[in-house]
Amino acid sequence: MEQRQPLLLISLWVLLLTLLLASGDVPVTFLQWGSSVCSLGAILGLVRGKNSMAMWLGCLAIGCCTSGQLVERSVSSGIDFGPKLRARIEGRVVNVRRCTPTVRKYVIDGEVDAALLPCVLTRCIINERVRDSTIPLPRVGEYRIVFAEIHRPDPATLPSEFPEVALCRSVCASFIAERARSVVTHEQPWLYRSRDILRNWITTTLSHYLPRNEAWIAVAVVIGDKSGLEFTSMQAYAASGTAHMFSVSGSHVGVILGVLFLLIGRSPSWWRVVVISLFIAVYVFVSGAEPPAIRAGMMGIVALIIKRGERDVDLVNILCGVVILMICFDPISLLQPGMVLSVIAMASILIVAPLWLQRIMQLVHRPRPWKVAIVMTLATSIAATIGVSIPSVAYFSSTSLTAPIVNLVVVPLLSVALVLSLVVCAVSAVGIAYPIAWCATVVIKAADALALAGADHSLDSVPITLRWIVVVLFIIVLLWPTVAKSMLGALVRVACGITVVILLIWNTSSEDPYHVVAQRREGVVFAYRYRDTMNVLLRGQLYTGSDVRLHQWCAQQRIPLACEGVGLWGRRMSGGIRSKLVGSIYEDSRRSRR
Repeated sequence: MEQRQPLLLISLWVLLLTLLLASGDVPVTFLQWGSSVCSLGAILGLVRGKNSMAMWLGCLAIGCCTSGQLVERSVSSGIDFGPKLRARIEGRVVNVRRCTPTVRKYVIDGEVDAALLPCVLTRCIINERVRDSTIPLPRVGEYRIVFAEIHRPDPATLPSEFPEVALCRSVCASFIAERARSVVTHEQPWLYRSRDILRNWITTTLSHYLPRNEAWIAVAVVIGDKSGLEFTSMQAYAASGTAHMFSVSGSHVGVILGVLFLLIGRSPSWWRVVVISLFIAVYVFVSGAEPPAIRAGMMGIVALIIKRGERDVDLVNILCGVVILMICFDPISLLQPGMVLSVIAMASILIVAPLWLQRIMQLVHRPRPWKVAIVMTLATSIAATIGVSIPSVAYFSSTSLTAPIVNLVVVPLLSVALVLSLVVCAVSAVGIAYPIAWCATVVIKAADALALAGADHSLDSVPITLRWIVVVLFIIVLLWPTVAKSMLGALVRVACGITVVILLIWNTSSEDPYHVVAQRREGVVFAYRYRDTMNVLLRGQLYTGSDVRLHQWCAQQRIPLACEGVGLWGRRMSGGIRSKLVGSIYEDSRRSRR
């Protein structure tokens, strides 16, 4: 613990200072001067031998510097529907989320100059509709100028609606741009172009050898490209707590390390360290170089170097050091939910899992290697769930209660699918990939079926306050067996805790709302349930575009739906909703009434 304490305290202090200073109304100039003064004080402290003072002043300097960058690049979001503003957006494409022949959705990091706002440096989600499918797709690394209507993230007003604030947080964006038209000013650099060629080759190869659904799951597992996954499938994996396998992180880097150790050996020689580090760096870059992947890759490389130097590998210290470096070089990654969940999950695995494993193994009669492996896998899954449960509710207002059990089977299966998919790509030129592709298809189908069966939607109908109570109680249930004196006592504690959680959810779950009044950007939605029909009335005069989330909410109704509209927006939206429901239970209900 003495080796872990310094970096752990330093990293927590830097994170706390950065968040506190960035959340306050502190001028950027004051933060810059504070960073300079604290840096000078830290240097003087080192010269005079006052290491403790130098450490704390250095942390304060890092906190001032990183919080200043966050203040410059973030724009506070309102809690109501703000106006749409015409804006000019110029910057670099940092993420391409989804592209279809008519819709391109990507993220630009650069200057946003709006009519009623000062020019700010931030990120913006671009929703661009194109009429000509031959127009080149947006590519990461290229520079674009976009003219569009921007608005702040809209609040969620419909039941079970996914908030736009969570979408913007996932990419650290401050605005959403619609009705966009763009032009490319600088082409994609050759390094990013080479990466896109390699990613396209992997996607084409897997699509050739695997069925369509399994191929896109394999692509998501190998390189983190989720653009081909269906929305319902992605929701099921998220509800089962296994969607983290579609983002390259520690589990992927661990699998790559295992494969490389198997191929070139585990002897701690410098040439092996260099070769493995290059493979990890290339894989992280090809996967998209997201913050969780960078964090996992840096931890793996640093651990290899420390092991080659014949020193003790303290993963907690390595995690803290990597987090401090990433905050210094890319402070905006601190705000991304993927990065936060990845760091908290890894910290929980490193700290909680050994305690859980040690305590449970004391209760196991006649420990065997296979028993140790099962308990270790279970401890890792439970520790990760304990770490990410509260942040998941904070970011996405939900979490999966079945994740500890589903991850025990789905994660190993998808890890095997990762290895088999890489082998398929490696031997595709030889012509012997079909047997391996068949094995990969079987494994992916098994993982897909288990993830769909383990999807947990029990918290969807629970009020948000009670969700926090359920999550805290769920964490207590996962930690409760560690204080048992026998295996029977541990099992009884788990059974009692699960029973209490189920009864609490069952007693607090609410049925579908009978009355809904939702304020949308263009108008108001009135919905009420009468007998076996959901009647929806839309009222609004302005019309600037289709409300996609309203369409989705109407399509998700499990009873027949009748929709009428008043005003320009109300009539157009109701007509569009009725056209979407042709051939559904809505039409069957209307026919039966006639």
